[in-house]
Amino acid sequence: MTTGVDGGSSLVVIFSNDRSQLKQVMNELRGSLSPGDEVVVVNSGGLDAAQEDTFVLIPQAKDLLGQLKDLVVDRSKEFVVLMAPGVAGYGTWLSELVGAFDCLPENSVVIPRSAFCTGPQMVPISDASAALSKGRRHRFARSWAEAYHGYVTLEASASNLCLALRTENLLNELEVIGNDSFEGEAFEVVFGRLFAWASGLGGIYISHASLVNSRSEFMSAKPYLDAIPSSEVYPLVSGCLIVKNEEQYLGECLKSLAGFVDEIVVYDTGSDDSTIEIAESFGAKVVRGYWDDDFGAARNRSLAHCRGRWILWIDADERTLGDSLKVRGKLADPVLNYFNSECRQIRIRNHFGNGLAHSMSHVALRIFLRTEGSFYGALHERVRRRAKVDLIPEDLLASSFSELTIDHLGYLNELMVKKTKTERNTGLAEKNFDVVSDLEALMQQARTYMFVGEIQKAREAALDILEKIDFSGNNEDDKRWIVATAYSVVVDSLILEKNPELAEEWLEKFEERSNFMSRPMSFRARIRLLQRRYSEALALFQALPDSEISDDGLEIAFDHYVPEMAECLVSLGRQAEAVELLLGYLERDGVLEVHLGRLVELMNQASIPLSRLAKAVANMNQEMFYAQLLQLGPEVADSILEQIYVVGDSSTVLLATASKVALGLGLERMLEWGARLRIAGYAQFCPLLARANDESVDEVDRGVCAAIAYGAFSDLRAREICMSVLDKNKSKDLVEAVSVYAPSLLAPSV
Repeated sequence: MTTGVDGGSSLVVIFSNDRSQLKQVMNELRGSLSPGDEVVVVNSGGLDAAQEDTFVLIPQAKDLLGQLKDLVVDRSKEFVVLMAPGVAGYGTWLSELVGAFDCLPENSVVIPRSAFCTGPQMVPISDASAALSKGRRHRFARSWAEAYHGYVTLEASASNLCLALRTENLLNELEVIGNDSFEGEAFEVVFGRLFAWASGLGGIYISHASLVNSRSEFMSAKPYLDAIPSSEVYPLVSGCLIVKNEEQYLGECLKSLAGFVDEIVVYDTGSDDSTIEIAESFGAKVVRGYWDDDFGAARNRSLAHCRGRWILWIDADERTLGDSLKVRGKLADPVLNYFNSECRQIRIRNHFGNGLAHSMSHVALRIFLRTEGSFYGALHERVRRRAKVDLIPEDLLASSFSELTIDHLGYLNELMVKKTKTERNTGLAEKNFDVVSDLEALMQQARTYMFVGEIQKAREAALDILEKIDFSGNNEDDKRWIVATAYSVVVDSLILEKNPELAEEWLEKFEERSNFMSRPMSFRARIRLLQRRYSEALALFQALPDSEISDDGLEIAFDHYVPEMAECLVSLGRQAEAVELLLGYLERDGVLEVHLGRLVELMNQASIPLSRLAKAVANMNQEMFYAQLLQLGPEVADSILEQIYVVGDSSTVLLATASKVALGLGLERMLEWGARLRIAGYAQFCPLLARANDESVDEVDRGVCAAIAYGAFSDLRAREICMSVLDKNKSKDLVEAVSVYAPSLLAPSV
């Protein structure tokens, strides 16, 4: 019910010239009115009054604005609601519409949602004609109001279906506009002027729980601003995260959101490190929440604290990449085409292993309209429509969004071990059966088992999917990604178990169901590799696309199979081509698809100088590269470090690596790297000093290293170590070495 003075505060003004249509509108409207509300029908087409009319019928005057002013002045109502011909409200639409003013600034206009218009007001109903059934639309309206109660957003466009505004604001604006003559569809001119007035002052707002239909024409939204306004109360984009103990990664994540979002909401599920302090240092709104083994539920709790028109949801181990101005410009489009813009599919680049290999991409719905979406799924949660009502598809209507990319680091080995994601995800996959459909839960379970190496369990879950799924229905498109995942898991597991014959049998079944041939082709190439049919395997790998998102939502790309192609080339005796393939990606993209030791081995076999490695280091994840370098023999590692240093790289990570490698080298190389470290200001990491200070090393070796460090660099710490060793050990070898490298230490008193 509406609220305000006299027990009801709305003056509802209906424009109409069709008695039959008006009768239907009034039948609909009666259930939405409170005792104090009043309805006035402005007759623009010669309607005659009838004895049974429950409204005031007046003919439209030439001076429509003056007429509206007189209507409002004569009636003590807090709000005025203007309705286009044929528009009728559902259920509690009127109280929801005017109730929105409680939280809005002065000089605002509020508009409802509808399936009979375009733009941000649009309800993407699957069958608009079915909504005209009275019983059906009332059930629809009740469910809709429950899902959207209290949701209000600031917009820059509107359709001419209906608008509400405060009476005082309307009177003030009518004074400014003055008197005008109107003919024809005069209400459209009035609506347009009021929308234009409000957009420059208080704003145009949608009350999302307010739902109307139309017995008249379908109306298009018109923009009244160039872009959606972004304010503190109704921001354009909210960044939304759930976190726990993310101190190592959260800062970089939040830093990457700068420029993309207007607010950041961080829902913490029980951190006991500095996660909360880091979030607050970036100005995030931190909500101290809880964890109940359900990602979808936790994300919905975080979503409840967001205010943005759009939600960008992200994890702490992810980074946003792109042009923030272009991203925001797209999202600020004042007139949405709902049929492809309720949410946006973003490319997620997943980095695996040690962080040096090619990333594997998939697409996910990471940006969605706050009013439309919610989360579901205990594991690998997805976005679906907030309102679960008849006539509306459950999945949000999506479009691709190339302006933004998200880098996901969560599959890197170190992070996986630290967070024990594998064990956690296995447990959540079981719980998922209580949250999503059995088929989807089985699919997530199969993927999780596959990821943690439980290959047989993964295949059993996938086979269970294929046994239970009904291929006879008409909604095969909705099941395609589940089917593709199931077949992929079966074939992949058999390849990993080195069973090429059975894998090929299942691959043929997969091909019958697949719309994209890239995934089956990649499996066939791997099977040929298992069968040692190297030429065939190589040709299949080389025929893969540069990038394609397959039925299962994962990317297939030629460069994902660089190690396999290199293996084929080596097996065919084409080592030089294999090296060039690997080095090409290393030099161009900083991607190392095989272990560094294997690459060095192949380079030696093909007589390709190690200096080629030096050119690629600047493009690489240097920490990961040097970590692999430390796994090589000291002499090989030293030769690579020397080449990198010679081409001009004297970075901290290189020198730190060299200080460790040099400990396994001869005195000459330790001296060389010690000098370089000291020039760079890192004398404390000099390998000579480190070895001299290591009490587990033979005393003579310690004394010799200390003598060299003192003689070459006048290092007083080295002098102290050498003198201490000489006090204990005056062996002939040590004394002779000291006499050569630091003779001043052999004073007559010694």
